[in-house]
Amino acid sequence: IKGIVRPDTNITPSQPEVDINVNRRIAAQLGLSTGDVANIISTATSGTIASYWQTNGTQYPIMVQLPPEQRRSLSSLGSLLIQPNAAAATASGATTTTPTSPMATAGGQSSATLNAVPLAGVASLTLGTGPSQIPRQNKARRVDIDAPVVGATLGDVLGQITKIMNSYSFPQGYRWQYGPSVTANNDTFGALTLVVILAIALIYMLLASQFESFLDPLVIMMAVPFALIGIVGALWLTHRAFGLTAFIGSLMLVGIAVKNAILVVEFTKQLRRDEGMSPRDALMHAGPMRLRPILMTTLATLGGMLPIAIGLEAGSQTQAPLGTVVIGGLVTSTLLSLVVVPTIYLLVATYVEPRFTTKPPSFRRPSTPASEETPKTVPVT
Repeated sequence: IKGIVRPDTNITPSQPEVDINVNRRIAAQLGLSTGDVANIISTATSGTIASYWQTNGTQYPIMVQLPPEQRRSLSSLGSLLIQPNAAAATASGATTTTPTSPMATAGGQSSATLNAVPLAGVASLTLGTGPSQIPRQNKARRVDIDAPVVGATLGDVLGQITKIMNSYSFPQGYRWQYGPSVTANNDTFGALTLVVILAIALIYMLLASQFESFLDPLVIMMAVPFALIGIVGALWLTHRAFGLTAFIGSLMLVGIAVKNAILVVEFTKQLRRDEGMSPRDALMHAGPMRLRPILMTTLATLGGMLPIAIGLEAGSQTQAPLGTVVIGGLVTSTLLSLVVVPTIYLLVATYVEPRFTTKPPSFRRPSTPASEETPKTVPVT
C-alpha cells in the first residue's frame, strides 16, 4: 500500500525455554498440585524472599535460592527433590515424615528428604521455544501491526487496508480490527462532525432572531458550502491530510465564512428599510460600500494564519493543516460570497419573499349614515 513504510508486528522471536509437563495423576498420589510444583521450581530457580535482615537501620532481603550450578542445566532441574504431602503419603502406605520448607526439599540436605521424589519422577522436562510475551485483549490473543503513514492521507490508506483485510480469508476463530489509535481518531471525527452541525444550527438560530426572518439566515449560510471548495483545494495543493487540526480549522470557518455575508445582507436590508430602495438597487449600493471592511478583515485573518500554514518551526507540521484549511476556505468563501450571496438574496427577495409576506389588514372606520354625518362648517366672509 502506497504510503505505508516499515510495517512491524509485536511478535518477538521465540526464546529457548524448558517445558515442564506435570503428571497430574502421580502428583495427586503424592498430595501435590501443579501450584505446589510450580512454587518449588520458582523458589529453586528464581528465588523467594524468606525474610529480611536489618542492620544499621537498613533492611536486606534474604533470598532463598539454589546455587547456580544446581539450576543451570536440564539434569540438575530434573534431580530437584520434591517432598510429598504427609497426609497423602500416609494414605498411600508410605512412611510419615514431617513436611519441610520448599527450600529444604529443593536442597536435599534435610533428613525429611528420605521420601522426597525428584522432579523428573513427577513431570517430564523437555527443551523447547516459546514467545517472550503473549499480548491479549478481552482474554483473546492479539497480534499488533504498526506502520507509519508517509506521503499519503490516512483516509486513503485505511480504505485500502479495509478492502484488503475484508478480502482475506482468516482461519476459524480469527478476526481483525483497527487499533485504539485509529478507532479513537474515528470517534473524534464523529464528535467534531456533530459539533459542526450544532454550530451551524446555533448560528442559524442566532441570525434568525436578529434578522427576524427565516429566509435571510439561509441566504447568509450559503457562504459555508463555498468554504468547502477552498478547503479541498488548499489541502490538495499543499499535499496535506485532513486530520484533527484541519477539522478544527473547518469548525472555525463556520463562523468566519458567514461574516462577510452578514455585512452585505444586513446593510442591504437597512437600505431597503430606511431608503425605500428596491432589492437590486440596495445590493448595488451595499456591495461597493461593504467591500473595504470585508477585504480588511479577510486580509487580517489571512495574515494571522499564514505563519501557521507555512510551518517553518520544528513540530509545527501538526498545526499547518489548520492554517491551510482556514486560508483556503476563507479565500473562496470571500470571493464567492461577494457574487453568489447577493445573487441568491436578489432571487429570494424578488420571487420567494413576496409569497411569505402579507400586508397587514386595514382597519377602516365603519361608514356612518347620512343623517348622523357631522355638519360641515361653511366659512362666512
